[in-house]
Amino acid sequence: MTFAETVQTWQTYYLLIGGAAATLAGLLFIGLSLNLEVLRNGESIRVQGWTTQTFANFIHLLLISVFFLIPNQTPNGLGIPLLFLGLLGVYDIINLLWRIYRKQHHVGASKIISHFVLPLIAFIVLTVCAILLLNQQMEALAWLVAVVVLLFFSSTRNVWDLMVNLRVGEQQT
Repeated sequence: MTFAETVQTWQTYYLLIGGAAATLAGLLFIGLSLNLEVLRNGESIRVQGWTTQTFANFIHLLLISVFFLIPNQTPNGLGIPLLFLGLLGVYDIINLLWRIYRKQHHVGASKIISHFVLPLIAFIVLTVCAILLLNQQMEALAWLVAVVVLLFFSSTRNVWDLMVNLRVGEQQT
């Protein structure tokens, strides 16, 4: 089986992932639009970072899906954009953690894990998978499922936490 044929067998899966990611990103956008005042308060670097990372995770999932849906995909055609997304994801998370640390915002251990560590692991695995794809290693396609699961789990948990926290913040004012 050629690389393009193998990627084609994954297209239904990634069509589902892309649709779910786009829907959840839209719902996050609507939820935040209805609660803009929370994003403007004194804790905004933490909340903005949290929401930005979550939204970016959904966009990354959507883009991964788009790359899989390109007809007659090649290892370079898939590996190069996935490498870029993986490196961008790692950079974004490290940059965000650095900004939060510099502002000395306290974030609990469980939130650090779901908000930042799980996506960081996902983006590192994505980067490794991209390198493997560039080296014609087809088993990397199966490892991308772990990336999708980690990003979906983390992002869905983040959205839930965010909406609960927005609601609590709204009731306290």
